[in-house]
Amino acid sequence: MSRATATLAGSADSGPTRTSGSGCSHSTSAATSTGGARDPRVSLLVLSRTDGRYVEVRGRVEITEDPEKTLLHKMYAKNMGGATPPPEPEAQRLIVRIIPEKLYAFPPA
Repeated sequence: MSRATATLAGSADSGPTRTSGSGCSHSTSAATSTGGARDPRVSLLVLSRTDGRYVEVRGRVEITEDPEKTLLHKMYAKNMGGATPPPEPEAQRLIVRIIPEKLYAFPPA
């Protein structure tokens, strides 16, 4: 399975706004740009720092180019009070989207 580090918008305490179709903006310099193309399987774990609860999402990853940095600007508008992202003149951004296939939660609901 490919390994990559991504920064996701939002926090574990506020909960996901939607499961299907969520994505993150990622630089093409990461291993995701080639690893996801070879092996689209992915696992995302969200762990509570306070009580040990967790949610794990397993599925496939879709990677699309975002040359206009559209998702990055949307994330900043939503989560940073409308602030403008810092300039990244050389960065080529990707949208990394997880298509969920299995969902695990602890403790079970």
